[in-house]
Amino acid sequence: MLFRSPTNEMYEDLSENYRQYGQSIQAHALNIHNRFIQYSRNYKGQFWLASYPFEVGNISSRNNHFSARAMIDDGEWFRWCPNFPMLADLALGSERTYINFEDWVDIREFVSGEQRPNLVLELLANADNLNGEGYRRSALIEWVAALEVALFRFSENPDSNRLAPALDSTRIDFTSLKKQVNRLGLSTSFRYLIPILFDEEILPSLVLKNCYDAIDMRNAVVHGGQRDINAGQATCFGNNVRATCRVLREFTESRTDRKSTRLNSSHI
Repeated sequence: MLFRSPTNEMYEDLSENYRQYGQSIQAHALNIHNRFIQYSRNYKGQFWLASYPFEVGNISSRNNHFSARAMIDDGEWFRWCPNFPMLADLALGSERTYINFEDWVDIREFVSGEQRPNLVLELLANADNLNGEGYRRSALIEWVAALEVALFRFSENPDSNRLAPALDSTRIDFTSLKKQVNRLGLSTSFRYLIPILFDEEILPSLVLKNCYDAIDMRNAVVHGGQRDINAGQATCFGNNVRATCRVLREFTESRTDRKSTRLNSSHI
């Protein structure tokens, strides 16, 4: 085998070819591996198995993980390790996720009580977790479910005292809001009814557009068999759905204790 030192004029070209070859080989090998995983997971019920996405920034780690080896002609096996830089995405949590000194009163009340976490918050948290694990289709379904629960809870108990100043309350029958939402459904309610009840300052048009785009995408996933969602698009959906759920919950009159509503809405 002929080796080239870094001072050789062919070194850079050979190194680049080696990297391109390594990238192509891993993409092909992972495709075969993942198809085997897909068969085992879907046809044999081994649901705990997961595919490995092909990531240029993770090639070296994948080779180490699988103890990759190669052979030239009939020679000896050697370690297969094309030189790729390791890339990592660092995501900093939003300040809304921090626990502050002011939160401890609410935390103590919740821990010492027996009430269950708010369903909207549970769905949002579950969706964020699914999205973080790469299960974007499932995350989208959970986000839209949270949006639907928040909408129908709002329609059952709208805080008319807070809504009325921005609306002509003599022309709106808030007592029939639930019936109207049930009749219109989720998508139509967000396209036509919610924009009437909330002005631009409270629920911006762009936020609402992302919500009904998320609903449309959810329908494509559930009914149309769409396979995947762009990662950036999924995160955008999640952020805007969360913001909308927060507004809906802030304008929902609590059936029991208004303090409980404040406790839950402050964590969205």
